[in-house]
Amino acid sequence: MNGVAIPRWALPASVYVASAAWVLRGSLGRSVGEGIDLPGTLWFHGFVANCLTTLTLPTHTSAFFAPEGKDIFGDTGANVLDAVFAAPFLAAFGSAAYMAPFVAAVLVGNAVAMHRFLRSLGLSTAAVIAGSVAWAFAPSLLHELDGGRPTQAVLWFWPLALTALIRMRDDPSWVHPILAGVFVALQAWTYWFTGHFFAVAFAPALLLWGFVGANRGRWLRRLGGAGFVALLAVAPAAVPMALRLTHGGVSGAGLKNLPPALDPDAWWILAPWASNLPIPTWWLVVLGAALLGCRNRILWGTAAALGLLLVAGPRLAVSQGSITNPVWWVASALPGFERLLFPVRAWPVLALCGAVALAEALDRLRGKRWGAAGIVAAGIVLLIHATHPAPLRSTAAFVPTYVAEVA
Repeated sequence: MNGVAIPRWALPASVYVASAAWVLRGSLGRSVGEGIDLPGTLWFHGFVANCLTTLTLPTHTSAFFAPEGKDIFGDTGANVLDAVFAAPFLAAFGSAAYMAPFVAAVLVGNAVAMHRFLRSLGLSTAAVIAGSVAWAFAPSLLHELDGGRPTQAVLWFWPLALTALIRMRDDPSWVHPILAGVFVALQAWTYWFTGHFFAVAFAPALLLWGFVGANRGRWLRRLGGAGFVALLAVAPAAVPMALRLTHGGVSGAGLKNLPPALDPDAWWILAPWASNLPIPTWWLVVLGAALLGCRNRILWGTAAALGLLLVAGPRLAVSQGSITNPVWWVASALPGFERLLFPVRAWPVLALCGAVALAEALDRLRGKRWGAAGIVAAGIVLLIHATHPAPLRSTAAFVPTYVAEVA
C-alpha cells in the first residue's frame, strides 16, 4: 500500500508555526507586549488602517496636539509599513485581538524569508530549519516584541535582499540587483535605521566578498545598481526629509556631539552588564564558533564585526574610560543617523550573521535524514526556546467607559 507523500515544506512550516505559538501562548485576545511603546503601536496601527480606508497619507494628523496636530513625517519619517501589514488583521479580528495573529505572521514571515535565503545557498533541511529559527526567534527580535514594538521585528526583507545579492555575483541577469535594491528599500520603509544598518554592516562586507572569485568590474556595477534602485525607492521620503534636515525642520537632528560614555542600552563585549537586553552566553559562543566553521567567513565575519561595533554605541569602553567608536563616527555621516538613540536595535545584524553562519556550519554534518545534522539542529531549536521559556508579555486591552459617552 502506497504511503501518502509528505510535502517538503511540511516539517519546516510546522516548526515555524509551533515556535510562534510557543512564544505567543497566553496572548490570544490581548495586545502583545508591555510598556510605554505599546499604546503608540496600537494607535499607529489604527491610524494607518483609517488612512487606508479614507485614502489619506499618514504624514500628518489633527487627531491630537490641537490645533497644530502632529507632524508624523517630521517626527518618525512615517515608516508605517508594519502598520500596513497589520491592517488586514485589524479588520478581520478587531482591536486588540488582531495583534497575536499579526505578530505570529511577523515571526513566521521572518522564518520563511530566512528559509528561502538558506535554501538558495543549497543547505540541508536540518541546517535551514535551525538557521531560520535562530533568526526569527533571536533574543533581540523577541525583546522588541515584548516591549510592544513590532516595527523593529518585521525583518522579512533583509534575507530576501541577501538572496538576490548573493545570486547576482554569478548570474549576469539584472533582475537580481533590481530585486535586491527593492528589498533593501522595503526594509528601510519598515524602519528607517535598518537601511542605515544594512549600508554600514552589509555593504562593505558584500563589497569585500564579491571581489573573491568574481569579475570585479561586473560586481561593482551590479552592487552599485542595487544601491541606486534602493535609493530611488526611498527617495519619496528621503528627499523631503533631506530638505527638512537642511532647514533644521527635524527635531533631534544635527546633534553631532556623541554621548561621553557607553550608552546604557547598548551591548559591548567588554562590558555586557551595560545592556538591558539579556543575550544568552551560549548564543554568543555559538555565534563565534559558527563564524569559524561557516563557508563564507569573509562575508559574515566582516558584517558581524561591523554589527558588533554598531551595537556597542557611540563610545567604546576601554579600561577606566572610553574612546569614540570608529564605525559610529563613519555612520554619523548618513542623514539622520544621529537620531538613533538605541544602539541595541542594530542587534539583528549579528542575529542574521549568526543564523546564516550557524546554518552553513551545520550543513557540514549533512548525512542521513535524521543523522547528526538533524539531531544537532533539533537541539539548537529546543535550546533557543528553552533560553526564553516565558511567553511574550501581553496586555489586556479594554475600552474605557467614557468612550461610549463621548461617542
